[in-house]
Amino acid sequence: MKKILTFIISILFNASSFAYPMPNPFPPFHIAGKLYYVGTDDLASYLIVTPEGNILIKSNFEANVPMIKESIEKLGFKYEDAKILLISHAHNDHAEGSQLIKQQTHAKYMVMEADIPSVQSGGKTDFAYGHDTSFYFPPSTVDKVLHDGDKVKLGDTVLTAHLTPGHTKGCTTWTMEVNENGKPYQVVMVGSLNANTGYNLINDAAYPTMAQDFRYSFKKLHALQGDIFLGAHAGYFNLKEKYERIKAGDSNAFIDPAGYKKHIATKEAQFHFKLEQQSQVISLLTKAKEYINLHGKENALIEFNNKSGPFNLDSNYVAAVAYDGTFLSSLNYPELVGTNQINFKNKDGFFLVKEEIAKAKSGGGWTPSRLRKNPQNGQLECKELYILPMPGDYFIASGYYYKPDKGNCY
Repeated sequence: MKKILTFIISILFNASSFAYPMPNPFPPFHIAGKLYYVGTDDLASYLIVTPEGNILIKSNFEANVPMIKESIEKLGFKYEDAKILLISHAHNDHAEGSQLIKQQTHAKYMVMEADIPSVQSGGKTDFAYGHDTSFYFPPSTVDKVLHDGDKVKLGDTVLTAHLTPGHTKGCTTWTMEVNENGKPYQVVMVGSLNANTGYNLINDAAYPTMAQDFRYSFKKLHALQGDIFLGAHAGYFNLKEKYERIKAGDSNAFIDPAGYKKHIATKEAQFHFKLEQQSQVISLLTKAKEYINLHGKENALIEFNNKSGPFNLDSNYVAAVAYDGTFLSSLNYPELVGTNQINFKNKDGFFLVKEEIAKAKSGGGWTPSRLRKNPQNGQLECKELYILPMPGDYFIASGYYYKPDKGNCY
């Protein structure tokens, strides 16, 4: 079933997107206090039970809503008792099901202010994916506007909304206190700290403060106490491994302050690496454009193909490609110069040159990271590429490699 749903979603996504594997159901279970897990094997959802009704955190894909409902009922609670609906951030895999849940339960939908335009437009105003219809979702009205530090109260439960922007402008991390076996624990549900593939950390026109916002979020999350570490995706906190420990009788499986700190540190390191690499790439392409303007296209192409020239920074170099797919320069693969690679596909079946041409014709920018052979080590690695269209019928490009995460380019 998972393969079928993945195939369907991949058809719906256009060429610039990725095929998001539809998550599988996951057994619902008690985490601590009045907090329960009701999400899938990848997209997390949480239920907080109170005497005045329940709080549901994250609606996920619309197709996941029946799974969430079934999980709640398996635990012995009523789906219709949801009084408040919250999300981590306004991407389709975390908020697509919100309108349906609102219709079915009449829960009050509360969203961080900066994510409200995306929620109300169904993703059309998202700074990164607003141009891509495959990321659209049913628009929804918002019943309460949230701000950084706001408290969401129901019955004897108090949640705090922490604005942790970067991944989206209104990305939200939730904290609360639970009591288990007479002991209080601080729960942290991390929104997301991912600087996604295709994000432009260097003066993005649609989100110029993105890098600054990520830094703000890392600083804030470092300061939070995270006894029980949870998040928007199950992989953040090793759901499957911890669930197996619970089944084996380890009631403290989710008490993981070290795991929380490690996650923040890992994501911060990834952010700084991406920021540094993007800065180098854009600097190199700016230099290349200036050289073209000063010395002309033909002289520039000679230098772009010169291994001892100023445009060779090991794995970072300048390539030039015509809009018909003909390679004009390719420092590490000189045999490609003069050949047409319009139909070249990588191992995952993506038409890389067609993607690059489409990006150039739409104004340029970062392409999605794709698996390519790194000429420095011969390994298949992820490469994020920046496309800079030039006057006429060609573009120049440069990028950087990094190791995939479990086979995926994040």
